[in-house]
Amino acid sequence: SRHFSKPRNVTSNFMENHYTQEIQQTNTDVLAYIFFLCKDSYSQEYIELIKNELTKRGYDFISFDENQYIKFVTKDFHKGWKKELLNMFQELKDNGWNMNLLLDYKYSWGQFQLKGFRTEANEQLLKIIDKYKLIFESTCCECGSKNSVLYFENEDLCDNCTLNILKKREITNINEFGFEYYNGP
Repeated sequence: SRHFSKPRNVTSNFMENHYTQEIQQTNTDVLAYIFFLCKDSYSQEYIELIKNELTKRGYDFISFDENQYIKFVTKDFHKGWKKELLNMFQELKDNGWNMNLLLDYKYSWGQFQLKGFRTEANEQLLKIIDKYKLIFESTCCECGSKNSVLYFENEDLCDNCTLNILKKREITNINEFGFEYYNGP
C-alpha cells in the first residue's frame, strides 16, 4: 500500500515557519507576556516556539515574579484604573495572594471583565476582587477621577472624559462637497 503524507504536515510546517518568523520579530516583553499570562489563549506549539525564542534571547525565566506579573496585568487594564489596581494587588498580597492565583480577566465585546481568579481562591480574596470591581465601575477608566462617573459606550467615564470624546465628534468643514464628522472614541 502507498503512504501519502498528510496535507496537514505541509500546512503545519508552513504555519510553524510563519509563526517562527512572526515570533522572531516580536518584542521580548510581548513574548514574555504571552508566555506567562496568555498560555491558555494559544496552542501548545505556539507557546513552545515562544519559549524557544525567549531562551535564544537569554530571557531569565526565573526573574518573572509577582512584581513582573503585576506590571504586565497593569498594562492590560485601563490607564485610569492603575492606582486602584495597584491598591487591589497590595490588598490581595496582604491576604495571602501569590502567583499561583492568576487573575481571570479579559476585554470582550467592547467591555472589560474581571471575573476573579483562574483557579479556586479563598473567600477573602474573592471579596477583595468584588470590592475592586465596584471601585473600577466608579472610577473613570481614562483619568482615574471618581467624580460623576457613568457608563458611556462600554466604558466607565467621568463627565470630562465623556465630553472630550463627544467634542471630537463635531461636524466640521461644512462646504459644497459635504462635511467631516469624527466618529471614533
